[in-house]
Amino acid sequence: MQNIVSTPSSFGDASTKPVELLRARGFNLILNPLRRKLSETEVTELLKAHRPVGLLAGLEPLTRGVIADSSGYLKVISRVGVGIDNVDLQAASEFGVSVFKSADVVSAAVAEFTIGLMLSLLRGIPRFDQELHAGRWSKQLGRTLNGKTVALLGCGSIGRLVASMLRPFGVRIVASDPALDAAWAKSLSVESITDLQQLAAMADLLSIHLPLNSRTKGLVSRELLGRMKRGAYLINTSRGGIVDEEALCDLLKSGHLAGAAIDVFSEEPYKGALCELPNVVLTPHAATYTLETREALELSAVENLLNGLGIPA
Repeated sequence: MQNIVSTPSSFGDASTKPVELLRARGFNLILNPLRRKLSETEVTELLKAHRPVGLLAGLEPLTRGVIADSSGYLKVISRVGVGIDNVDLQAASEFGVSVFKSADVVSAAVAEFTIGLMLSLLRGIPRFDQELHAGRWSKQLGRTLNGKTVALLGCGSIGRLVASMLRPFGVRIVASDPALDAAWAKSLSVESITDLQQLAAMADLLSIHLPLNSRTKGLVSRELLGRMKRGAYLINTSRGGIVDEEALCDLLKSGHLAGAAIDVFSEEPYKGALCELPNVVLTPHAATYTLETREALELSAVENLLNGLGIPA
């Protein structure tokens, strides 16, 4: 019986269907024994111990070294997710390892989560909850979303859904994306802004919806954050490496930015300085974590893996 290794920490928790599908096709599934994101060394050792033909991959670094070390047996890497920025694609190609990413079943969940973070941040909902759980009946003034200018940095499938969901809130939506669909933008009265400095300066809330790659890494820099108006908010549900976290922390401490809601970080699990600040809402890369989304995501990844191995799903 051939082995499949799964590295996402919660694979199979939302539904047994992905696990059952693999077993029905005659595979032995090895789950992540540490139940957390693996380091490069840890994933190398896990693969070496079980010599799988397929890897259901999370966000661990699948570097040239990892792929080279496992190239004698590993045939397919199937990401349980839509981003493959953690995979050395050139090395995979050189060593004959096929790489797949899941179908886009996450956009609705991430867009909903983004709206939830905006409202939580503006209205101080997490703080109210914490205060009342601590036995304190304490109120602080928040801000309304209605009437604000929301800037979308990136307007792919998630950004477009966020824009659609925002429309009933009575906001002005501006967006920057070189591939922005003009007809779609016109239908929702979304204004296209090509200059990022201008986009940042216009935003009451700046929401990031970009993949992480060589062009976007560090894109939301100290300079760009500094261009945002005093009292603005930042929301990031895309990838952590896009934002200069040290600069963000400084601008939050100084009061230049009123707050931030962050779901993704450069290093995860995150234990950095943002955890010390009262004006941030932090979540553990959880925007896709619904029962429906995780089941669909994991099933898509398993089907891709089976197809990559030449086995009908």
